[in-house]
Formats: sequence, structure tokens, C-alpha cells
Amino acid sequence: MIIYEVNIEVEKQIQGKFLSWLKDHITEVCQVGGFISAQIFRVANQESSFSVHYLIENRDKLEIYLKNHAPKLRQKGIDQFGDKFKANRRILDLI
Repeated sequence: MIIYEVNIEVEKQIQGKFLSWLKDHITEVCQVGGFISAQIFRVANQESSFSVHYLIENRDKLEIYLKNHAPKLRQKGIDQFGDKFKANRRILDLI
């Protein structure tokens, strides 16, 4: 199993709307094959920073998501919020 981590910085004025959208987005992502679960964390002492951890079966399932689904799903956030948020991603291998 692996964790696909998405770290997000959100401008304060859109935070409520963004978090509501993010919950729906996570549900949509988890409907793609291979996703086991997801959790949202607020970064301690950083009111507008969040981290989403997706637990995925394996790297092959993640690669399918990244190639076939991620661009369209990410674009929905960009279409709605423009440059009012930034996301950085990384992959964590479970040891």
C-alpha cells in the first residue's frame, strides 16, 4: 500500500467553500479503482493549510489515476477557485 499525499494552501476568504468542495472531490477520487480511504488533516498552527492522505492499494493503481483521472478532477478545482489555492503532491511508500 502507498499514501498519496496532497498538501494544500488555501486563501482564507475561500476556505469554507473550498473545504466543502474538497470533501466532494475526495469522494469522487475515492470512486476510482484502487483507493481504499482518505483523510483530511488541518496542518497544526497553520489555519489555511490542509493535507489529504489517500490510501491506495499499489503504485499501479495510482499511476492509472494520475494518467486517466487526475487531470480532469484537478481542473474542476482550478475552474472553481482559480489561483486562490496551491497544491503539492507526494507519494509515500508504506514500510
